[in-house]
Amino acid sequence: MDNERKFMLCFDTASRVLSISLFSSISGREIVGYVGKDTISESLLSKITRLLQKQGATLREIESIVISLGPGSFTGIRAGVAVAKGIKFGSRYVKLLGASNLMALAMASSEVFVGKVLCVIDAGRGSFFTQEFLIKEKYVVEELCEPQISSSDVISRHALIVSSDTGFVFGIDGKFVEQVLSVSNLAKYLGVIALRGNASEVIEPLYVSGVVYRRIHGSFDGAK
Repeated sequence: MDNERKFMLCFDTASRVLSISLFSSISGREIVGYVGKDTISESLLSKITRLLQKQGATLREIESIVISLGPGSFTGIRAGVAVAKGIKFGSRYVKLLGASNLMALAMASSEVFVGKVLCVIDAGRGSFFTQEFLIKEKYVVEELCEPQISSSDVISRHALIVSSDTGFVFGIDGKFVEQVLSVSNLAKYLGVIALRGNASEVIEPLYVSGVVYRRIHGSFDGAK
């Protein structure tokens, strides 16, 4: 593989919106991104291919892939894992990594906020996936607890910082930021997590309180 043509491909298939981001493995900078409300299973690989073509690149020049592990749509996560493994099958050079959507939300909010935050993703049926983080500075984030499932009462007393189809972030301790940051391109922040060495080599859906949330006919299904 040409050392001057290495890329890190990131995509989020766990959220309500599909997002894809392409980074240079050499500079660590995002080159191009895509956000769209597509049918993930039908469009992900074609969108990736088109994104690469616009940069004059091919799948063979992908050095690493970072995918969303949730919490979120189990079907979406499964589709993302399948596409990532399919790309890896075609090249022995590709390294697969995964990252939490909650951590990605914290990374996004670190662009406008410093302090404790509660990251929230809608789990449906009045429940939410939540996790507290301490944002020390831009892209320097510390987990304060494990992800858990909470009710709306837990988040109602906090000030909203970030809101989008990918999730919500609330300020803790009464702090408030008037600027609301759009984080629809969550794939970008999955890439940031990987670049900071915090991505996982274990490619499995994120467990929350011992349960993986699966939307099957509108109900919860315990992980086997």
